[in-house]
Amino acid sequence: MRYLLLCLSLAISCAKPPPPEPAPPPAPAVPEPAPAPEEPEELGKLLVMQLRAETGLEESSRALDEMILEAIHDLKKYEVLGPEDLNAVLGVEAMKDAMGCDDAACAAEIGGALGAPYLVAGQLTKLGEQTVLSLRLMDTQTPAVLERATARGPANAEALATMMAEAVGDLFDVDIAVAGPTVATPAPATGTDYSDYTALMNELARLGSNNEFSQLLSRVDRAERQTINTPPSVDLKELLVYYRAFACSMLKRTKCVRATVLVYQKLWPQGMYASTMQAYIDQLDDTALQRDAHKNEVDQKLEDLRRAVKSGAMSALDGKEAGAAVLMGGRRYPEAAAVYAELVKATKSKPAKAMELVGMLVMALENAGELAKARQVLEEARRRNPKLFRLQGLHHKLRSLPK
Repeated sequence: MRYLLLCLSLAISCAKPPPPEPAPPPAPAVPEPAPAPEEPEELGKLLVMQLRAETGLEESSRALDEMILEAIHDLKKYEVLGPEDLNAVLGVEAMKDAMGCDDAACAAEIGGALGAPYLVAGQLTKLGEQTVLSLRLMDTQTPAVLERATARGPANAEALATMMAEAVGDLFDVDIAVAGPTVATPAPATGTDYSDYTALMNELARLGSNNEFSQLLSRVDRAERQTINTPPSVDLKELLVYYRAFACSMLKRTKCVRATVLVYQKLWPQGMYASTMQAYIDQLDDTALQRDAHKNEVDQKLEDLRRAVKSGAMSALDGKEAGAAVLMGGRRYPEAAAVYAELVKATKSKPAKAMELVGMLVMALENAGELAKARQVLEEARRRNPKLFRLQGLHHKLRSLPK
């Protein structure tokens, strides 16, 4: 940063003084002001994809996922996003497709979805008796592979940490410290056994992938009461608080989201998931603001529709359907769900139309947080007309609906 110099406070005459008179004393120098503090540089987003693991290396891969996330976060160069952030933006089904993303073109698509100009992807494979960790740093805007790094070693906890440090260090041209037991006070045998941790991570990932978020919350509750050995770079408490907020968000439990985010922001204001936590709150606040800001406008549109129906310019059913759409646009989901439920009953004699309205009813119920009711509606629709249910694509909705 260039520093601005102040002018001298007293001007010095350029004219020569008469010979008999002495030259005037120089003006006192004005001290140079202290440099203004630099504004913090805005960190670019970097998405860390879940490693692709060869069969038999799944547990080691999940442990490495967390270590890599933490190591890159500690560089303080990026706003680091992980698989959970990708899940929150793209949804579970799309995330499953994205897990195989390991080339520059795919990186551009995924990075663009999250506004992340950089992406790290990699894989864990076997080579004889050794395990090989390969990482790639990609520019999602070019797109291009910027750097590659590889590390080898056995698949035990200490070696995995060393491999992670070597690969991440080479990828970003930095030294990554590896915490480990000292010679004077060796760690107990259980200190490097992360099997409970890797099992927990696998279970949480499986529950999330299967949309079993109620069970995920129960598993987080149990994990918080357990003593679980974790890799040196992992803060399990922070991770579990994040998973709680993630599950509550997917289940549309607003109070749970707000309470959990408040805990996270108090304990880890600069934590790995701080930006995602704030995004959860922003989403809730934006919905409430939009609903309040458009209340009068929505009420006026509903009144105009009632007049149109009363005057005969619109049928009662058309008026109701248009009104439900207005309520959806105004984020008044419980009211919209009530109207769509009436419409589904009123159109039973028109199966295709009724099934279309079932889709809208489920959308309203899901946004209102009534997930059990949404599932019940879908299952009833499937029993009533399996063919139309599938043609409308509602089988995908039933499978992806949070549990």
